[in-house]
Amino acid sequence: MSGAPELTPATGKKGINPELLAQAMSKRPILLIGDVGVGKTMFIKHLYQVDDSNIFQNTLVFYIDFGSKPALEKDIESFITAELTEQLIEIHGIDIYERNFVRGVLHNDLTRFENGIWGDVKETAPETYRKKEIEFIEEKQGNIDQYMKLCLNHIQKGRRKQIVIFLDNVDQRPYEFQESVFLIGQSMAEHWPVTVFISIRPETFYRSRLTGALQAYHQRAFTISPPRVDEVVTKRLRYGINLLKTGIQLQFSANVTLKAQSLADYLEALVFSFDRMQELNEFLDNMCGGNIRLALDFVRAFVGSGHVDTEKILVKYRQQGQYFVPLHEFQRAVIYGDHEYYSPKASAILNLFDISSADGREHFLAPILLAQLDRLSQKSPIEGYVDVAELFSYLQGIGFNPQQIEWSLKRLAQRDLIALPIKSVEDQANSSKIYYRITSVGAYYIKNLMQQFTYIDAMVIDTPLINPPEFLKLVT
Repeated sequence: MSGAPELTPATGKKGINPELLAQAMSKRPILLIGDVGVGKTMFIKHLYQVDDSNIFQNTLVFYIDFGSKPALEKDIESFITAELTEQLIEIHGIDIYERNFVRGVLHNDLTRFENGIWGDVKETAPETYRKKEIEFIEEKQGNIDQYMKLCLNHIQKGRRKQIVIFLDNVDQRPYEFQESVFLIGQSMAEHWPVTVFISIRPETFYRSRLTGALQAYHQRAFTISPPRVDEVVTKRLRYGINLLKTGIQLQFSANVTLKAQSLADYLEALVFSFDRMQELNEFLDNMCGGNIRLALDFVRAFVGSGHVDTEKILVKYRQQGQYFVPLHEFQRAVIYGDHEYYSPKASAILNLFDISSADGREHFLAPILLAQLDRLSQKSPIEGYVDVAELFSYLQGIGFNPQQIEWSLKRLAQRDLIALPIKSVEDQANSSKIYYRITSVGAYYIKNLMQQFTYIDAMVIDTPLINPPEFLKLVT
């Protein structure tokens, strides 16, 4: 597609891609593409706070977080201008409503006003002239979008500053919301004296590239790849240990007491395990599917889990100078979370054996579906994607009905065990076919997790049994 954005990695072996830095001063919005949790926010903050390049040396940087606000699409523009106004005064010390600044921004407009009809009474009726001038200024400020543009133009020319705006966490909002933010960002980059960075999901990128706003624009898009999970986890743990050792006060709720040395030793034991146990890192790496935030949530679940014997870990680590966290111990903490028993609504782990109908064979539908998709994906010529018709044909051939298959596909897609179809149709805008691909999460479920006693033991509680009397006869 000739008008499609060009995809380029945002980082390379030597750090930030120089093409991104060069593109940063262009007049087009720059897209940062990455799945949820891969570290787009960290990349953005590293780019303008840590990176040693001079690209942001003489720049006013604005970071706008769409993580939770605004609630409605119609409020996006007012939210952006409100954030810019607040950051201008709080971070950059510029009050766009300060008297002298306002007159500097509207200097040309005020000159034209003075040369207009009200200029004739400036000397004879100064109070009337001043009142009309203030009304004129209020009218100009009433169009906040145009006034903000004038303010930024004034700052850029008067202070010789480049202006960069990051629109982050857009990818956490619905598709239509992301589209609206992109269109506003496009307008800002085109008409305002600013460079705009926008972070979006790959799903939005591919969908919009075919039928949405991106179809009409030729942008540069840079991909953000997730870092190594084991390195992120150990660095976060070591950071926590350093905070404890330096005596920095940590904020906890009123009913929580903390023994800093015990917590530091406990974190040291975890670092020791993650540095030496490949199976722990494999579990995290595969189960988070590139979502670093989820991997850290798994570690957090283990640290605060009631299913972990913390005292045993501390005693062994202090006596022997080492402790290897068993995989089943870590899995149990992740599977159960804060609950005594497995809760399908609260747990990050999916029960593959759940069913939608009174058909005992359906217990094995999801595992069979994943295994078949894995087999077909290896032979697929389109990046591992498989026509859903092939799956239906195979599964119906062994006795499952379409409703059962649809229910299973939906569950697996919601938990990222299979890839969303939208990623597969980049070059098939006119096709009605739907494609799926197994993810690293789905592959780990059927090749490893499903064979673990810890997983089976937890899922049994949540799995409905068909014809219990017959089943009980078999086990008694």
